[in-house]
Amino acid sequence: MLLLNELHAILHGILSDANIRFLHDIIRCFYCVQKNITVRGLSRYSAYDKRSFFRFLGANVDWVSLRLALLRRFVVTTGPSGPYILALDETVEGKSRKRTHGMGKFYSSTLEKAIGGICFSALSLIDTSRASSYLLGVEQLVHTEADKQRIAAQKQLKAAAGAGTVETKSKGRPAGSKNKQRAAPDNASFRAFKALLDAVVPKLPPLGIQVCYLVADSAFSALHHVEEVRRHGLHLISKLAHNTALYKPRAKLRGKGLVVGERLNLYDLPKEYLKETRKEDGRTVLVYQFEALNPSLKGCILNIVVIQTAAKSGEVGIKILVSTDLGLAHDLVEKYYHLRFQIEFDFDLAKHSFGLSSFKNFKEKNVTNFSNIVFFMCTYNQVALERERINTGNPNLSVNDLKIIQNYRYIAKDAINKVRKSPTLIFNNAFWDNYQPEMIINRA
Repeated sequence: MLLLNELHAILHGILSDANIRFLHDIIRCFYCVQKNITVRGLSRYSAYDKRSFFRFLGANVDWVSLRLALLRRFVVTTGPSGPYILALDETVEGKSRKRTHGMGKFYSSTLEKAIGGICFSALSLIDTSRASSYLLGVEQLVHTEADKQRIAAQKQLKAAAGAGTVETKSKGRPAGSKNKQRAAPDNASFRAFKALLDAVVPKLPPLGIQVCYLVADSAFSALHHVEEVRRHGLHLISKLAHNTALYKPRAKLRGKGLVVGERLNLYDLPKEYLKETRKEDGRTVLVYQFEALNPSLKGCILNIVVIQTAAKSGEVGIKILVSTDLGLAHDLVEKYYHLRFQIEFDFDLAKHSFGLSSFKNFKEKNVTNFSNIVFFMCTYNQVALERERINTGNPNLSVNDLKIIQNYRYIAKDAINKVRKSPTLIFNNAFWDNYQPEMIINRA
C-alpha cells in the first residue's frame, strides 16, 4: 500500500490536499470491504462520513491524469518495460434499476444477448514485456433520444420483416445515383471510442510513453474507426470475420485509386504467403501473411495474417487478423492481438473485487466518479500488489490476500480503540506495514 506522503507527492497539482487525503482513505476502504462495495459499505470502514463520500463523488476529477501520474511514477520509470500498446474494449454490467444514469439495452458477449444495464468503454495501456494491463481512460456509453428512436425503429422493422408485412425493395440502387461519402456513425459506442482517444492519446508522449498500435476486437475494425485511429497517429490491429471478402491489390490506373484484383480463397492461399508452420495440441497451424484490400475499408491496403488450424479430422478453421501497419511482422500481429485479452482481467477485477457490479449510485456525476474510482483501483492494485509481493517475498499474493490483510489490520486497530488505547502507542507503523495475518490464501 502507498503511504499518504507518497500519494501526495504523485497527485499534488491534480487533486487538492483534502481530496488526496480522502482518496488515500477510500483506497484502504476498498480493500477492507469484502463484498457488495457501495458508498454505505465503504463509509463503515472510513474515517469520513457518508456525506463526505457524496461530496467527493460530486467533484470534477481528471481521472486520466491520476492514472497516468501513478504509471509514470511506478511503471514507466522503474525497471525494464515496453514496448507499449493500447487496448480498447467494452464491458456490460446488468442493473435492475431504471434511474441509473446510462441505463439501457447493451449486448453482453458472455450471455450472448442484449441485457438491461450499463456499459463502459475502457482504454488500457499494455506493457508487452510484462504482459500487464493498466487502465487509463473510461467512458460510459449513453444512448441519446435519437439513439433510442433509431433502436426502436430498427426493432419495429425487424418485427415487421418477421411477420412478412414489409415491402421488399428492388435489388441494386436507383439508376443515375452516385457514390456518397458515408458519414461517421452517431451512436454511443463510436462517441465513447472517439472521446477515449481524444482524452488519453495526446497525454502519453509528454510522459515519455511512446505508443504505435491500438488493439481492438472486430467490432472496431470499420472504416471510421480506422480513420479515427489514424488521426491520432496510431495503427490499428484487429480481427475480421472468417467470411470477410479480401482481394489482391492491383497496380493503380491513371486517374483512379486502388484497384481491386481477384478475390482470395482464404482456405487455399498461395504457398508464397506461408510464413510459419507449427503444432498446437496435436493440430497443425499454418500462418499466412499478405497485403489485401477489403471493399468496406476503401483506400486502405491491409496487412492480413490468416491463421489456419487443421484438426486430425480434416476440419480447417481460420482466424483473420488485420493491421494497418504493412511492415509489422506476423508474429507481432499475433502477439499484440492476444495481449488484448489482458484488459478482460481488469474488467473481472473491477466487477468482482472493487464493486462495479454492486454500486448503487444513479445520478450522472456520481455514477461517473464512482465507476472511475473502481477502475482507478484496478490500476492502483497493480502497483500495490507488486510492492506487497516484493516486501513479503511472496510472489503468489493476490488481490484477495491484500483485502484480507487490510481487513485484519482494520479489525486489530478497531479492537485496540475499543479499549481506549491508541494503536500507535502499542505498535509502530512498521508493524502495520509488515503485518501478515495467518488467514491469507496464497502463502509463501
